Amino acid sequence: MIPQRRQLTGTATAQAAPITVSFPVRTRRGSLLVAGLYAVANNPTVTCKTDGGISFTLAAQVNQVTDGHTIFVFYLPNAGPTKSITATSSDVTSSDSLHIAEYRNVRAYSPLDKTATATGNSASPSSGTVNPSAAPELVFGFFGGSGDTAPYTAKATTGGLQYTAGITTLNGGTLSCFSEDLVVQSLAGVAALCSEGSVANWSAIVATFLPALPQYVDTKGHRQTDEETMADV
Repeated sequence: MIPQRRQLTGTATAQAAPITVSFPVRTRRGSLLVAGLYAVANNPTVTCKTDGGISFTLAAQVNQVTDGHTIFVFYLPNAGPTKSITATSSDVTSSDSLHIAEYRNVRAYSPLDKTATATGNSASPSSGTVNPSAAPELVFGFFGGSGDTAPYTAKATTGGLQYTAGITTLNGGTLSCFSEDLVVQSLAGVAALCSEGSVANWSAIVATFLPALPQYVDTKGHRQTDEETMADV
C-alpha cells in the first residue's frame, strides 16, 4: 500500500507556546500524524498531544547551536479521529511554529524506520542520508532557519524524485521553517533537501515511515492486515 498525505495544517507565523493548530477536517481513524516543531530555544522539553489527550512520540530533534534554535519531529500512529494538536514547551518565552500532516496507508504499529539530523550554514539544507528498510516508504523532511524571509523550495533527490512542499513559516528575523514529504519506491539512500532564500544557519531532520501491511479478507469477509489480527489476540 502506498502512503498518501491526506491533509496538513500549521502556523504561518511564530507564536508563543503553547501552540494549537486545527486540521481542516477531523482526521480518519488509523492515520499516521507527523508533527514538525521549531523552537527559538536550546533543547527545550516539548510535548505534542491531540485534543483527546493522546501524546505523540519523539522521532528526532536537533539543536542549531550557532543561533540557538531547535527543531523536532514527532509522530502518532494509528491515531483516533482528531481535530486539533497542541504543542507545549518548557521555555514559555520561546517563539515557536508547528506543522502537522496526516497520512494514510502507513504501518499502524511501530511505523518509524530511519531518521537523520544535520545542521549547517548555507542556502541548501540537507538532513544527511538514510536507507529505507522497505518500499514504498513515506519520507518526511523538516527544516529550521534563522529568520529567512524568502520562501523555501522543495528539491529533487539525487535519484530525481521530487519532494512535495508542505507548509512554510516565515517570521523574518526570528525564525523560518519548512516541511516536505516524498514516497520512495526503492531502498536507495534518501535525504531531506530544500533550498532557502538566502545563506543562513539551518537545521534539518529526515524521518521515514514504513508502509501499511497488505490487506486480506478474513473468514468473516472483513478486510484485515496482520497488524489488526495481532491486535485482536
